[in-house]
Amino acid sequence: MEKFLTIELFGQTYKFQADTENTSAQEVTDYLLEEVAKVTGRSPSQTPNTNKFAILLATALNIASEHVQLKRKHSELADGITRRSETLMQTLESAVKP
Repeated sequence: MEKFLTIELFGQTYKFQADTENTSAQEVTDYLLEEVAKVTGRSPSQTPNTNKFAILLATALNIASEHVQLKRKHSELADGITRRSETLMQTLESAVKP
């Protein structure tokens, strides 16, 4: 069964086919609209005919920046877990050695 998402952006309605296995498609769509609203300071459907490309580009840069920050935090967390795991393994190995 095909799944379609409808998004209203800058007074126009767009319809996209979503992956039926992607359960977060609506959440992603809602997130995009929230981010556009942050950039414009208003609802994406009420945005005046300012430079729509610039608005979407600023929105994309904000989302990309957030993504990079999350990737960095994830990497730092993984590195910390690796270091702690190595320390724990060394402690366990030294405790087990006769």
